[in-house]
Amino acid sequence: MHSPRRGGMMILGVLTAQSILLILLDIGFIIFLQRILATLRIIGAILLIVLGSSTIQRGIRGETVITQERIGAPYTRGFLLTFLNPPFILWFMTVGPTLLETGIKELGSFAFILFNFVLLVSSIIVMAAIILSVHSGKRLIGLREVRALSIISGTGFIVIAIVFVLPVLIN
Repeated sequence: MHSPRRGGMMILGVLTAQSILLILLDIGFIIFLQRILATLRIIGAILLIVLGSSTIQRGIRGETVITQERIGAPYTRGFLLTFLNPPFILWFMTVGPTLLETGIKELGSFAFILFNFVLLVSSIIVMAAIILSVHSGKRLIGLREVRALSIISGTGFIVIAIVFVLPVLIN
């Protein structure tokens, strides 16, 4: 978003969608997801490996995703791009419960509050930084740095996948 106001509206749309997904995740975790955590760990690990591999490949090829499309109002666009994003929903259904499980073991019910808060605040920080840098017309990093960051991020996804699946493999 080239306008901070429009960018702010998009952030609100993203946060609304994330909040709804977080509420569904919290309810689903309490009612059902705890029973199938081993399966979710495996699916989450596969998802992270696929995402990590594709991120590394894009980094090696030097591909970047930049779009100038202006579809719909910023709030609606932010909401729909988040709420209907299949990898994001898969992340919520697989990686999210795994993180909650770990947090609950360490922090009890407070893990729900902390997980939700950290996810929403980190989304605000990342989106605001992107919006402000685009608005100011400054490129924070060049293509070479984006490529390196993609390779590092992809590798991180794969390492996290291994960490997620280890408890299942050990048992």
